Amino acid sequence: MKAHNTVPSFNKSAKKLVALLEDAGFRFDRVNSRNVCFYTHANYPEQRVIPRMTDNELHVGTRNLQRLLGVQNDRDRSKRDAARVKDRQAKEREQAAAEYARLEAERAALVAERDDYCRRFGAQSVAEANRIVAQIETTDRQMKYWAGLMTEAPRGEGHARHRA
Repeated sequence: MKAHNTVPSFNKSAKKLVALLEDAGFRFDRVNSRNVCFYTHANYPEQRVIPRMTDNELHVGTRNLQRLLGVQNDRDRSKRDAARVKDRQAKEREQAAAEYARLEAERAALVAERDDYCRRFGAQSVAEANRIVAQIETTDRQMKYWAGLMTEAPRGEGHARHRA
C-alpha cells in the first residue's frame, strides 16, 4: 500500500468532522490508497475520515468521537429526570386525593337526599320508592288514555263505527 501525504478535498460533512477532530487535538497523519484520511492523537486511537462522507456518516462519526472523548451528548443522557417524575407523581396523587374527597362528599349528600325523599314518601327503601314512582307513572298513562277518549270528537259515521 502506498501512503499519500496530500490531503484530498473534503465535502461539507467531512470538513465538519475534520474540524471536530482538530479541535480535539487530532493531527493529520496519512492518506491510504482509497483516499481515506487518518488522524492521530497521543492518547486516543486513530480516527479515519472519508472525503466524500454522507451526513449520516458524519453523525455516527461525531457520536463516536464524543464517546471517545467522554463528552455527554443528548442521546447518551437519560431523558427521564427522576426529581421531575417524583414531583409530577406527587401532584397527581394530591389531585386524586382531592377528587376522591370531593366525590365522597357528593355521594354522602346524594345518599342523604335519597333517604330524605324516601322518608317524605313514606317508603322504607329505594326499591319501594321506585315501585311507587312506577305505579304513579302507570296511573298517569292510563289517565291520559281515558282523557283522550273523553275529549275525542267523532269525525264522521265511519270513524264512530270503527271505534265502537
